[in-house]
Amino acid sequence: GKQVTDWADAKKAAALEKEYMAADVVRTRAEMIEMLRPLPGERVLDVGCGPGYLLRDLAETVGEGGRVDGVDPSPAFCDMAAARLRGLPHAHVHQAGAEALPYADGVFDAVVIAQVLLYVPDVAQALAEARRGLRPRGRG
Repeated sequence: GKQVTDWADAKKAAALEKEYMAADVVRTRAEMIEMLRPLPGERVLDVGCGPGYLLRDLAETVGEGGRVDGVDPSPAFCDMAAARLRGLPHAHVHQAGAEALPYADGVFDAVVIAQVLLYVPDVAQALAEARRGLRPRGRG
């Protein structure tokens, strides 16, 4: 499939990062966390974490007894997310695409893929990878 945009472009990534601060986007992140129901001590994966806003919120929710991981194929977004996660040793970001997650099978209690599938060339593979990463009775 044709790539919608190149989020590896630092200028495009920085412009999008500003949009993540808009009130409606902040409200949507809160609604996603409410639907996902992450619990203290859980391990959560954010696929297509972008600049890391949701990832940081998830890290604060699961606490230091938990762990959050985020993946994004954009080096610019990974740098932004890593900066946003400073001081949270239980939060990690990795440069990777949704179709080939760098994790073992069944390690996550929950997986979130928010506003990402539009940019993924192989949606079926991305969903299969997310499912592979979930523990039995995990949620996404």
